[in-house]
Amino acid sequence: MIPPLLPVPDGLAKATDKLCQICTALRLTPRLFAVLPGDNDDESSGFLQRFGLVRDVKAKSSHCPLCRLVLLSLGPEVPDAKDGVLAEIAFSWTTTGLRNPSSRKDLDRIPTIREIIPLVRTQGGGFIDYPTPILFPRIGILANDAPTPHKSLCARFIKDQIDFAMVRNWINICEIRHTKCAGMHPDLGRNRISDLVEEIPSLRMIDVIDNCVIPAPHNCKYVALSYVWGKIDPMAILRSLKDNIDELEQPGALKHSAYWDKIPLTIRDAMTVMREIGMRYLWADSLCIVQDDVGPGGSKMQAIAKMGLVYGAAALTIMAVTGDATTGLAGVRPGANRNQFIEEIKPGLRLAYKQMYQSSLAVSVYDTRGWTFQEYRFSRRKLLFASGQVVYSCPMTSQCREDEVIETEHAISEGPDIYTMVDDISEVQGIITEYSGRSLTNISDIYDAITAFLVVFQRAINANLCHGLPSVFFDWFLLWDPVVLQTRRSGVTPSWSWSGWDGKSHIQVWARYWRSVSKIHAAQKNRTWIVWYQRKAHDSEQCVLVNSSQTSREDPLFTRRMQRRFPFDCSQTFWSVSVLFDLGKAIVKPETDKTNFKRNEPEYGQSRAWP
Repeated sequence: MIPPLLPVPDGLAKATDKLCQICTALRLTPRLFAVLPGDNDDESSGFLQRFGLVRDVKAKSSHCPLCRLVLLSLGPEVPDAKDGVLAEIAFSWTTTGLRNPSSRKDLDRIPTIREIIPLVRTQGGGFIDYPTPILFPRIGILANDAPTPHKSLCARFIKDQIDFAMVRNWINICEIRHTKCAGMHPDLGRNRISDLVEEIPSLRMIDVIDNCVIPAPHNCKYVALSYVWGKIDPMAILRSLKDNIDELEQPGALKHSAYWDKIPLTIRDAMTVMREIGMRYLWADSLCIVQDDVGPGGSKMQAIAKMGLVYGAAALTIMAVTGDATTGLAGVRPGANRNQFIEEIKPGLRLAYKQMYQSSLAVSVYDTRGWTFQEYRFSRRKLLFASGQVVYSCPMTSQCREDEVIETEHAISEGPDIYTMVDDISEVQGIITEYSGRSLTNISDIYDAITAFLVVFQRAINANLCHGLPSVFFDWFLLWDPVVLQTRRSGVTPSWSWSGWDGKSHIQVWARYWRSVSKIHAAQKNRTWIVWYQRKAHDSEQCVLVNSSQTSREDPLFTRRMQRRFPFDCSQTFWSVSVLFDLGKAIVKPETDKTNFKRNEPEYGQSRAWP
């Protein structure tokens, strides 16, 4: 389904608008933004052109529409200078197009349009970092002004409300054509779970037709909601509790005046989206988990422990990338500001900055939260609401957008699965590195919020987690480094693990050996002889093997090989000396701008040793 082009409202151009001297000299025309048969695909690309100092572009943006658009595309906090060196804006031309249907390579494209890619740098060409950078901003021609009959990938004007017919079309095409997108996320075992209700007996759903919260029907098709709570007071919103759950199960209960206004706006908007796309069952944490059922055997911990399955088994996940529980989903209700940036450069040439949801995600609170990490990772089909845009993404398609239409049958056809697993240790260490920098409201959730990744570790390297470190290659994963100046987490986490410190940590097992897991296994057999133990409890002297599944008495890796290399009694164990590392506080060396991360924490452990 190709929607018709919408007319662009009058009044884009201001009465005082006039291109500056630099923008006039570019001599932009609609023809420059199209790749026609016989054109050189790489024409005008591959090198940077200076656009002007940031401070000058800011000054001219009040009257120059192109300066205004370029500045908007770079984010709201572009600096005038860095360390006393003036900042400037440069740009390059690039081509983009449709994926080649005869190729299995996702990056194999047939160029159809040209776009402008602006960037910020110092006058000397140096990199500039600032709080809200936009990743690879693109400025292209509005489809209404494109000089070609086909308008694929050209920017389109959108209404203040979402075109849900288009959204339904995206989902339907994916369900029909993309067999790899169906079922459980492969990292969680696509064929392992036939019915989520059997895995989570307390599973509940919001029935958006009967407006109530019900026990989930067996094998029901449902949508999950992923969002951040923000600063909302949990006591001020409607939550499922043991005292009200029976009432919430009654048809129409959520529409009662005592309840409806207490449902966060983002959840209410998600319920509207459900009706628009023809889905009935919605999972949202505050209503689908009985929040005070926390005793022994309580349903809350049962649900939290298997949160990854909830998102991995969902037919679709609605993701509120920007905003929080009180913000709502832009475009669901009338009068929304959809944040579309279009400027009239001259009569017959209107350009638009095409926002990428990845740019909004990169600077969002959503992308900093611990729980949303697994929610985003394990969701197969995503409907993302970001900065006024709605985007559909699945493993076979990077994104489908309202403001950019592909007019061929290959719009979202079957392509390579982006989740294809390879023999690479970097996936495991990348998960830990990324998650370690995330924030949690409750520190006690530090392990629960990463539990779903256990299946990834078990599949990739046959490992469990010991305080956040994989039990296989345990001594190598102990060699993590802080990325930022960290502070000690108290309570449930040990100081020798990344989980014991607040702030991002970095692990590079592959840098010491190889990326290949199989090669690392081979190296471990020949070079590693430490057998690690952990206490059964914090105040217990009873210890168990860290890697119990790999280090049994019958395991050739840790018995026959060790005895052959070390011909003495390996059965005796004793406590090693507890060591206090008195390393002082962090010291910043101004001359190198590098931080020496030092700590003052006791370290304890037990190792297997031989007298």
